[in-house]
Amino acid sequence: MGIVVATIGSRLDAFKGLAPGSDFLRLALAIGVVLWHEREIMFGRPDARNVVISLLGPTILPMFFALSGFLICASAQRLSLRQFLVNRSLRIFPALCVEVLLCAVLLGSIFTALPLKDYFSSPGTYRYLTNCIGLINFTLPGVFTSNPSSTVNWSIWTIPCELTCYAIMSAIIWLDVLASTRRVILFCLILGAAIAVLYINGPRISAVLHIFQPTIKYLTTSGLGLLIPFVMGVLGYVYRYRISFNRPALLAALVPVAMLLIIRGDIGRYPILFPFLAVSLTYLVMYVSLCRIPLPPGFGSGDYSYGIYLYGAPLQQAVRAALPNLDNGAAYLAIAIAVIALFAALSWHLVEKPILRMRKRFSFVARARGVG
Repeated sequence: MGIVVATIGSRLDAFKGLAPGSDFLRLALAIGVVLWHEREIMFGRPDARNVVISLLGPTILPMFFALSGFLICASAQRLSLRQFLVNRSLRIFPALCVEVLLCAVLLGSIFTALPLKDYFSSPGTYRYLTNCIGLINFTLPGVFTSNPSSTVNWSIWTIPCELTCYAIMSAIIWLDVLASTRRVILFCLILGAAIAVLYINGPRISAVLHIFQPTIKYLTTSGLGLLIPFVMGVLGYVYRYRISFNRPALLAALVPVAMLLIIRGDIGRYPILFPFLAVSLTYLVMYVSLCRIPLPPGFGSGDYSYGIYLYGAPLQQAVRAALPNLDNGAAYLAIAIAVIALFAALSWHLVEKPILRMRKRFSFVARARGVG
């Protein structure tokens, strides 16, 4: 009898289609985003001297998007296009809209330097609400003007990138791309060419569509770098039975990450490293998501990662504004993470979980977990 080689697919089958480590991974990545924003919010600049923090920049978001591609492809294969769109819309928009409204109404009214009458009559207050549909606006009138940066929420720049990924997945479903290897290769070639064209012509596109700035700017620059790990996550799921699940492969995937440490996370100086890094981070995401990893105490009653991601930056800014003389980074982080965790829990139990019940028939994960 031949030796049975463990693969990503066989491991996923062993867990009945679920990825048991994905909750831990999402939580760890969301907290990583909070850590990455800490120096920017405290002092108005990232800490280039801190090698660990500088490593978070080129790894956290690609891992988020690779995990998204891997898990969403698994879900999408069980759904029609309409079901997929309903499923994704219910997961993203309700919690996003609540967060944006709370920032504009509650947080804005508390921290604005303007009289409330002027704040609520300012067009900028209502322009911020376009974040609900993925059109980025970073600031609110008079809010956080005494902080090193007045940006309310850095994290929302990835929302239009995530929506673009859903558009890509919708095209994959509609065109039945996964029906054959030839279609997969052709689709990837066309998508790669489209990404290259958008990158080269980004400034021209931004100039023509200036009314949608800064959304278009991010979609044609940093956002393009997130589409690649998303697609690699999709391919990881498609070819899951051909990808080994073992420690030697894991160690090999860590090599580009180790190289990041050597260059202190400055991948812009060595762009040739990015494709290798995207492959390695995608494998790391798949490997870790298929390991049983317990959640930290207090985080086991729900998936708080999206709430942490949404509320992280604005609440960090709020803590900085409320305690302007607090220069102790550890104390600042402890207070900020406690407040963020509270709002993330409220978001899960009051908004996200009830919506998850509504989309139960569209969600394999919700059915498997018995959400009801």
